[in-house]
Amino acid sequence: MYLDSWLTGAALIRDPAAKNTPTVSPSFRRFLLARAGEIEADCREALDGADYWDIGFDRKGLTFTPELSHAEQACADPVEVTWPSLASWLSSAVRAGRATLAR
Repeated sequence: MYLDSWLTGAALIRDPAAKNTPTVSPSFRRFLLARAGEIEADCREALDGADYWDIGFDRKGLTFTPELSHAEQACADPVEVTWPSLASWLSSAVRAGRATLAR
């Protein structure tokens, strides 16, 4: 199971005809940028245009790292998002699993 399957369609846009990585939705990108902390103007522009983000697993939640061009790699810091903050973006199966683990 891929980590992108843990997120709802509100977070990721999946094109069933394409066999590529799903893109982040505009609303989820805004959500990530709001949690990225202080961002320089050049980096904010690069992140705002990043459609693809690598998803990582962390004990506290998930991490999201934008896929940027070589010239923009200095802006590719991971954004850490805690489980409680992600709750509304997680699939119902993952929310149920998380509740089981929290007991």
